[in-house]
Formats: sequence, structure tokens, C-alpha cells
Amino acid sequence: LNLPKDIFSYVYNPPTSAEELTFHELLALRTGVRGTAGMSLNNSMMLDAPHLAFYLHRKLAAPLAALVAVLLAIPLSLHFGRSGGYVGLLLSVVLAFFFIVTQQWTQILAETYRLHPVFAAWAPDALYGILGLVLLVREE
Repeated sequence: LNLPKDIFSYVYNPPTSAEELTFHELLALRTGVRGTAGMSLNNSMMLDAPHLAFYLHRKLAAPLAALVAVLLAIPLSLHFGRSGGYVGLLLSVVLAFFFIVTQQWTQILAETYRLHPVFAAWAPDALYGILGLVLLVREE
């Protein structure tokens, strides 16, 4: 039997933070079912409702970040591609850095109860998505 190493690492080293849990495991925590799908939860992983809502919505918003990156990259590559690609590349790296910083900042605000957890999970994608759409419309 040739199983991937990931299965054994998951069994022998269960998740220790909410970020490591899958979407279905977070849903199981939300409904109150403990220990489903091979989870062994310890007391440090007990989450209150706002934190759990943030991590659930972050799992849903994370794939949208790829679309946001494309929305930002297209206008930058079109505009700065004519004058040299390095300026567009540099701006893309700077925007990606600020996108990640914004995600971390909203996570901290949600964990300290200063920002609604659902808003905190979706705000970076929405903010940078709108910026990408504005840049794309201005480019045409």
C-alpha cells in the first residue's frame, strides 16, 4: 500500500490552528460536531462564533484572490508593457505585497473584534478587485 506522506502527517500531526482546518472541518465546528473527519481538537482550537465566521469566509474568499490578481495584472501589463515591462512588474509586486498586508491587517482587526468578521474576510478582495476593475476600465 503506497499512500502519500500527507495523509500520515495529517493523522500524526493534526491541525493546531483554525487556518489549517479545511472548510468542511470549520463547518463541523460551527454546527457543534466535534472530532469529525479524523479531527482531534484540543482546547486551544476552540473558537468563538466571530472567529469561526472569519475563518469560514476567509476559506471562501481565498480563491477569489487569484481573480483579483488577474484583474490587477492585466491593466498594468497593458499600460506599462508598451514602455517597458519592468515598471509594470514592479507595480504588480508592490500591489501584491500591499494586498497580503491588507489581508493580515483585516485578520488582526477581526480577531480583536474591531471589524466584523465577514467584512474582514471579504474586504481585501473587494477593495483590490474594485481597484483592478477601475484600472481595467481606464485602460480601454
